[in-house]
Amino acid sequence: MSGSANPRGVRILLALLCAALPVFAGGDLPFVCVSTVGADTPTCGTPQPGNPPSCTTPSSACLSIQYAYLNRVTANGEIRVLPGTYFGCTDASAFAFDPASVKPVSIRANAWVAGADNTATTLQAGATCNGASSDPRPVVTLGGNGAAIEGFTISDGGEGGVVGLGGVAITNNMITGNSASSGAGIYAYTYNCYYGDTTTTISGNDIQFNAAAGNDGGGVYVLARGTVEDAACFAGNSTVTVDSNLVANNFLDGNFGGGISVFSDTFAGASAHVAVTSNDIIANTMNLALGGFGGGLWASTYGFGSELIEITGNSVLYNQAGGDGGGVSAWVNSAGSGPHRVLVEDNDVSFNTAEANGGGLDLFMLVQDLAGPSHATLEALVNRVEGNDAATTGSLSVGGGGILATVSTVRTDEGQTSFSIAGNEILDNSSRFRGGGMSIFAVADADADDAGQNPPPSPTTASVTTSNNMIVANQTTDGATSSQGGGVFALLQSFGDATASASVELSTIADNTANTGPGGIEVESFTGVNVFGTVNPGQARFLIDRSIVAGNTGFAVGGPRPGTGGIFPGGLGAIYVDVTHNDLFDNPSGNFESTLQQGTSPPSPPPALRPADNVATDPLFTASYDHGLCRRLGSGRLLGRFFEDPGSTDGLSSSLPDIDFDELSSGVDVLRIALAFGAATDSPRFTALSDLDGNGIVDGTDLALLIAAIDVNASCP
Repeated sequence: MSGSANPRGVRILLALLCAALPVFAGGDLPFVCVSTVGADTPTCGTPQPGNPPSCTTPSSACLSIQYAYLNRVTANGEIRVLPGTYFGCTDASAFAFDPASVKPVSIRANAWVAGADNTATTLQAGATCNGASSDPRPVVTLGGNGAAIEGFTISDGGEGGVVGLGGVAITNNMITGNSASSGAGIYAYTYNCYYGDTTTTISGNDIQFNAAAGNDGGGVYVLARGTVEDAACFAGNSTVTVDSNLVANNFLDGNFGGGISVFSDTFAGASAHVAVTSNDIIANTMNLALGGFGGGLWASTYGFGSELIEITGNSVLYNQAGGDGGGVSAWVNSAGSGPHRVLVEDNDVSFNTAEANGGGLDLFMLVQDLAGPSHATLEALVNRVEGNDAATTGSLSVGGGGILATVSTVRTDEGQTSFSIAGNEILDNSSRFRGGGMSIFAVADADADDAGQNPPPSPTTASVTTSNNMIVANQTTDGATSSQGGGVFALLQSFGDATASASVELSTIADNTANTGPGGIEVESFTGVNVFGTVNPGQARFLIDRSIVAGNTGFAVGGPRPGTGGIFPGGLGAIYVDVTHNDLFDNPSGNFESTLQQGTSPPSPPPALRPADNVATDPLFTASYDHGLCRRLGSGRLLGRFFEDPGSTDGLSSSLPDIDFDELSSGVDVLRIALAFGAATDSPRFTALSDLDGNGIVDGTDLALLIAAIDVNASCP
């Protein structure tokens, strides 16, 4: 898995590392000027004195960046480029097998420094090194910790716009119309084996209309490594930030990331951290005939060390994938000794299309033989997932118009993985067959490996927890065949001494549509013994707890008779579906489909469905399904999204600020807050009824909530 260069991008790296490399004579200037009217001479490029220096005499500047780099500028110096168009490709990596000879420099456009203009200075490959030439190369190649390029329009590269090796900064450029095998706009390889610790920044760029013909990244490809010292390598950890870029209208004729592709790969004991933050990732696409993952963004861990990928605060809109993950594919792939974590948080993932599954988000975890300190974590938190489509025509597909969540564990102890989907708005998504809002596919496999080694732990588990989500107005759309689970579809599989489980907790599942079966939640399973037939059969568990399932077509909760139906009929039917402390209301076919209520396996099966303490009460939604004054309360907090309810649903009342239970918000309630004002939970004056926002203290927020209700003369039915 790790320990050698990742095979992706081998073509470009071999070209860079094995070709005849430029030999630089050094240079004695920390600041060098380049101009279209200059000349490449031994004395060119001297700036005018000042702090900082300036380039006010263009005729005395060097003519080319390449000459200035090889002959005039010092290591860690700056090449300042005056406006104009410069043809050809620049190699500023000075790659050599002696790290002491590396010469990182900053290449900056004067128009950007003076006026934030990245259109006035163009670096264009031209006939010598574009895609039609006999020697296609990147427009700019940077190398070394501290190398940088800023403020240019970069176009026509035959092997990419910018290649960065080591800890480089690629900022505030317009990178357009480039082609490559991978990373057509930007290819960033941390190459820690050579450079040691690296920090890479890709920020503020406009990366559009680039096309990659290989596996990874129509717009951007990031390969973040982490290495340990040996005879051939330096020890080095990597940190990469991809921030505030526009990545749009790029194309990938390959498999991973139409807009951005991120891949971390570390040795045991090393680390890689990649943050993809605040980018606009829009209208990127792939060769749909090839399948592929992540129309907007694909990101995956892979190695044996400590790996963290954070995908936060991005707008991911109108992208298209040939396979899964129209907007984002976020994967944890771990069989190592270090922790792996992928976080997808606070993104807008909307109006994307996957030709297979996971129209908005494709969340995937694959782990094998994890034990000890190794741990795999995948989290999707507080995202808006709206208007996405899983367009698969395969009748055996698991769907997931908004989100596809897949976890597959092999011989992995309980507690080694964590997969959480929480606080998301999953709205108006569609899938042909299953899971209009969200599909969950959990597989736990306790089989021994092919050689009969690695006896399974006891037990192996695969689990997905979903909570505090709003899953509203989603649909499965195929009217010609059976389609189920307009809100949520779950398929749980386990083999041998293993348990596959999932949960829907503290969530709102409302007004979802399916043409057959439950419009709310569909649960299916396949459980069996191990390959030797000698271990107890696998188990499946599904929990629906403290949630509102209301106004969906068909049933609130349902599924085929365990062991007999569904995508994969058969198995031993060892599944239990616990439905506890929920409000199940106005689902026209009823709360529970009769087939799911039947037993699991003869001769005397227990029931698969185990409901307890549920009610059927109008949840009194607002038009936006949010927490209106009349939202129903349990004995503790609000049911449904965002609020925990530690008790049962007994004694439901409205959430109107009504401390004295007279069904009005009035001055009497104000008096009760005044008596408890300033009191925290450890005070004898504190009352939970006066703590309207549940933060543990009676304060001005509680008073404001009450006054707002009094101002509108609020009351509830």
